[in-house]
Amino acid sequence: MVTIKFIINRKKRGRESDMFQGEKRKQKNKRMSMMLAVIMLAVQLLGAIPVRTASAASDTADLRIMFTTDLHGQVVDVDYSKGTLFANGGLTKASTLLTQAKSEVPDGNTLLFDLGDVMYDYTTDYIYEHDQNEIQPIYQAMASLNYDAIILGNHDYEYTLPYIQKQYEATGLKDKVIASNITDAVTGKHVFNENKIIEKTLTTADGSHVTVKVGVIGESIPTLSKKRCDYTGVLAGEDMVANVQKETKKLKDAGADVVVVLAHSGVGTEQPALMDENVGYALTKIDGVDAVLCGHKHSNFCADGSTYYDKYEGVDTKNHLVNGKNLVMVANSGQGIGVIDLGISPDKRIVSRKSQIRKTKTNTAIDQKIAAYMDKWGTTFAADSTEVLAELKSDARWQNYLGTLEDSSPIQLLNDMAISYGMEYQNNDNTDCKGLPVVAASRYSRYGAGSGLDYYDIKDYFTSADLYQLMNYRIQLWRYKVTGAQLREWLEWSASAYETAGNNVVSGSAISSSPAPEVAASGKPSVTPETSGKPEQMPGVSDVPDVTTGPETTPEAVETAAVTENPFETQELSAGNKGISQTSDLLAGILNYKGSRPLQYSLREMYLTDLSRFYILDGVEYTIDTSVAPRYDYDGKKINDTWRVTSMTRNGQEIKDTDQFLLIVNRLDTTAVPEMFKVEAMTKLSMADTRDYFKKYLMKQAECGTLGNLEDNNWNVKYSDKYYYILKTGSAAQDIVNARSWIKEKLDSSENFDYYRARLDAMDLADHSGPDLNLAALTEIETNHPVKVAVQATDRSGIVSLSYLSGKYLADSIAWNNAKAVQDGVFAADKNTIYSVRAVDGQGNVTIRYIRINNINEGILEAPKVDTYTNRKSYISGKAEPVTTIYFELEDSTVYKTTVNDNGSFKYALPPQNAGKKIFVYVKDDEGRCSARTVVTVKRTGPNKPVMEKLTTAVRTVTGEINDKNVYPFFILDSKKTVFMQDDGTEELYKQCELYNKDYTVEKIAMNIASDGSYTFSLPYLLTAKTEVKMRTVDVANRVSMGTKRVVKQTVPAKPTMQTVTNLSTKVKVFSEEKCKSATITVGKKKYKITKKKYVASKKMYRYQRKITKTNSGVKVNAYLTNTKGNSPVLKTKKIEVVPDTPKVDKLKAGLKKVTGHVDVVGDGTEADGVTVENTNTKVFILVNGKKYIASIDFGGNYTVKLKKPLISKDKVIVKARNKKGMGIKKKYIVK
Repeated sequence: MVTIKFIINRKKRGRESDMFQGEKRKQKNKRMSMMLAVIMLAVQLLGAIPVRTASAASDTADLRIMFTTDLHGQVVDVDYSKGTLFANGGLTKASTLLTQAKSEVPDGNTLLFDLGDVMYDYTTDYIYEHDQNEIQPIYQAMASLNYDAIILGNHDYEYTLPYIQKQYEATGLKDKVIASNITDAVTGKHVFNENKIIEKTLTTADGSHVTVKVGVIGESIPTLSKKRCDYTGVLAGEDMVANVQKETKKLKDAGADVVVVLAHSGVGTEQPALMDENVGYALTKIDGVDAVLCGHKHSNFCADGSTYYDKYEGVDTKNHLVNGKNLVMVANSGQGIGVIDLGISPDKRIVSRKSQIRKTKTNTAIDQKIAAYMDKWGTTFAADSTEVLAELKSDARWQNYLGTLEDSSPIQLLNDMAISYGMEYQNNDNTDCKGLPVVAASRYSRYGAGSGLDYYDIKDYFTSADLYQLMNYRIQLWRYKVTGAQLREWLEWSASAYETAGNNVVSGSAISSSPAPEVAASGKPSVTPETSGKPEQMPGVSDVPDVTTGPETTPEAVETAAVTENPFETQELSAGNKGISQTSDLLAGILNYKGSRPLQYSLREMYLTDLSRFYILDGVEYTIDTSVAPRYDYDGKKINDTWRVTSMTRNGQEIKDTDQFLLIVNRLDTTAVPEMFKVEAMTKLSMADTRDYFKKYLMKQAECGTLGNLEDNNWNVKYSDKYYYILKTGSAAQDIVNARSWIKEKLDSSENFDYYRARLDAMDLADHSGPDLNLAALTEIETNHPVKVAVQATDRSGIVSLSYLSGKYLADSIAWNNAKAVQDGVFAADKNTIYSVRAVDGQGNVTIRYIRINNINEGILEAPKVDTYTNRKSYISGKAEPVTTIYFELEDSTVYKTTVNDNGSFKYALPPQNAGKKIFVYVKDDEGRCSARTVVTVKRTGPNKPVMEKLTTAVRTVTGEINDKNVYPFFILDSKKTVFMQDDGTEELYKQCELYNKDYTVEKIAMNIASDGSYTFSLPYLLTAKTEVKMRTVDVANRVSMGTKRVVKQTVPAKPTMQTVTNLSTKVKVFSEEKCKSATITVGKKKYKITKKKYVASKKMYRYQRKITKTNSGVKVNAYLTNTKGNSPVLKTKKIEVVPDTPKVDKLKAGLKKVTGHVDVVGDGTEADGVTVENTNTKVFILVNGKKYIASIDFGGNYTVKLKKPLISKDKVIVKARNKKGMGIKKKYIVK
């Protein structure tokens, strides 16, 4: 046996710039490479030496963690959005891998998780839009697989919270959902499970058992999407790193032995920013976290040396660990599963770790039970995706095989559609961008990222499937108002895609040393690590060596593959060519190339497989010079004070920094743009509306005939004549390549990619293309007026002629001699027909575009055009037929109406409407004609207007309706400079809102708000007549509702209050908050009117007082107040007994030797053991002819007095009683 022993010392990464140290590292790497080569040769010569893997001890249990992520509705192996098979993905195949992985360990030793973005593709969108009561097949399929826990991805939240919850409840997945860092924005409570502890009894190799508690944390991107619904004030997200630190402690305190983080997040940077969406690497540094499962980026990571992340400190590519933890990220759409094995010892420690990715393949078996969940929808999807939207000319081919070198029809179509939309928007809506030039920017969603089949290539017919490819993931249109300076900076960022001439050069039979790294403005080397910009790969993309278990691969082989180092590490890639690590692109034909010029790539490495930040603009013209170093890096950070966009013009005129434009962009990545370009979007078109607009736009183009190639070649790239360039494109582009003389020869081929040597400096940059010409009808509804058509034409050689004809004409028709000129970018179409528009540039190049008008009907009334109406507007306005009656009908059938002005405008003070409500607007004329209805949906710009009931001088109670959810009311009393609100955090929101007044006092009150939004509370005092009370509500985004105002109305006084009147009282005191004319009091049958009053400051009330005669209790005492409006309600009361009333006496007659009767035993409430004669000190006194007797009293109040001599006729007997409160009223009797 031969033993080969070697030691590799790995230094920690630093940022040494010392060239000597760099050369030492290069030499060391070469020696290491030679050593590895010797070892591999020895293995071949001496026989296979098995790769050592960590095998579990007999008493160790294997806890296998499996997961899927970013399924995006991909149940089966069909991509309905393309109308093609999806052979390398789908849950039907991933399920087979899960079953295989589960079978390799003892029963009960596995956990299955999903990391979110379950929805958000063509199929889930289709079901969502057509019937929200339907249950998504992907959730039904997942429920059948018995996941242990699942989390939500950023795209899942776009389907609205109620819809998501309904899907979970219907499929039984609700209790499986964990959302650790997402809470209710109002209550702070978790909307799903905060975390979960799963107790597993694991079986060891020797058959014994280990019970382990696995704590699970679920993390979503904290900045929730606002594409479909705005979660502002509804849900709140917490930074993932901070949340995991907190949740880990909670789980450990709760007894978790192992903590696993499910993160809908990419690997990210070594030091992510707060609220970053990619933090997987950072999570591995948290104490107590044992494994991190990642997704979101649609790519694979397993610490195997094949990605940028493997350069991070703490990444062990031999054992596939990161900072000693398992960190695995898996690609999207069921293209594979992640598998982590943790060896658990009897004392519940992790003693071994393995990580692997198992990929689905063409020959991976399909789980038919999973496939059955799509049976109901397959036919529907197939019919929808194959619908023909337009027919192409026989010589037309809409492709982007050379999409970074020259203009292409797919990107031109996207931009022309966006420009058309921009022209409609600026001419039909009230904006501050009327008359501005419209510029469009789009990016490719298919560009050969990992697959030579992943390009646009559309011929003969354009179908819905083609539309879905161009508008990947429901792209939406965003509108921005930008300056020329901002546009130039953004274009510079996009131009960063191109490699600088002389960088990353390949020559001879090996990779040559590259020039020094680009130097940024700071003087430090420019480094471009991968951060948050990893592409969202399309189905079929894979970038990690396959380790799929199949018929030809045993589990042992998988295990070996998972720990085998990347074979390309034996080459001197890192030493000689620091920018190119895409080892699959370094083919023999490239490495062995020998020629008169050095060979290099045209794109920087990050962009070779990721064009998600490469935008192509139309509406302007520009040239990029690759001999100039890029101004920005991939992440939009400025690295050089250079300008590689050497020309940016509009119609040949240089654009000034102060020029303004309306920019329409299909998907602006606001997380990574040049600082100067960070401007707020004016508005946006929803994803569904964007796709609908695109579909209608294309079908309108097709109404005028077949469509040809579209590119206007408004941009070009200058390349150095000192280098040849590697051109990588799809193998189906052979005929396109053959038509370009500057593409010289094929260097190599691999996986449907062809690699060519190109002389890019020989590309013809002269202007041979016609102008970019866009038309937009400014109304689509039926009208009795001519239809205005907006026209925009741009060309680098300028526009010398722009004219139109009624009818369809070719470019060389003599009819153009009599054509009408387009004035100020618009012409009026006065009949239903096709109109031809021709633009001619300064070189004589011509473009013809057609538009069909078919909505003119002189016999109808045109439907009103309504300006944007929100829940915070006090009026509704717009344009309609002059001098007609316009109606505004609400959902409850309430109708308001007014007359349209002579100039066709209207403005009506419609009562404020709640967000989401619909208003139906239409007009009628004197002849009885009625227009079509314009449906207006009330937009939300803050809380709905609350309701407050009428207020009067007589009551303190305030009632009404909040009229919204998740809002906080406050009440403003200007007369006292006071704001009333609950003590529930409203004050903090109030202080941040626009109505905050530091001179006003905040007074906290108790308020009762019912679940239906009704509220009631009491003011601390009555309000005087004509006092104004204003009510507003505020949400957690500090947006304030429209105000509700009530003026206090004078009414009769409120019922007065009265100081308690007792059988001891000699005065009656009546109180009123209002200063009244008088108070009237009745005591028994006596009536007193009191006009004199006194203000009692301690009570903040007026007092009316009258002396009265002391009487026994039970006498009625009533009172009412009088003001200018009349009498108040009567306060009715009676004197109460606080001392004994006059005792009752049994009949007195001559000859009696004793006096008996009954006395009330009256307490004052302080008696602990009940009222007794003793504790109330009750006594009855009998005076017979002046002689005083004290009676004995039993517990019932019956008293007895024994006389010294019998009563005789005409004796005088006086009876009275007292208690500790005083003496009652006496009564005199004469004995008969």
